[in-house]
Amino acid sequence: MSIQEYVNDKVKTIAPINGVSFGSLTDTATWRIDYKAEATQAERDAGYAYIDSLDAAQLLADDTSSQALEKSRAESMLEGVEFEGVMCSALKEDQWGLSSVRAYVIAGSTIPFKFVNQNTIILNSENLAGFEAVWVPFRASFFTV
Repeated sequence: MSIQEYVNDKVKTIAPINGVSFGSLTDTATWRIDYKAEATQAERDAGYAYIDSLDAAQLLADDTSSQALEKSRAESMLEGVEFEGVMCSALKEDQWGLSSVRAYVIAGSTIPFKFVNQNTIILNSENLAGFEAVWVPFRASFFTV
């Protein structure tokens, strides 16, 4: 289990979330929780308290989470980030496709989008912002500025 999967699973037991995005695996201050609309303030506070309590270095040293470091960049991008229970890959072809359908979704269309990793998510105007809040930082985390 990767560190991303581990943290996502743990935070899901605390609050309703779309997912957790990781700016840097070694710095929990860069981790962001995308809560579902129904999450209460207490649940949101508890989710961030959990993240704040983590020792990223210890997690990375763990045998179960060290697998994330062994994966190549391409494998991690292909595996993707979880949103609404779907692992959404983050390869350039995914970026191109999402850019192509974004305007249609904003205009009110519902689009079944198939990622390179063969998983499909239904994008609509109600979940697009939440999806982008999780997926865009995940994709960006593979590039240095």
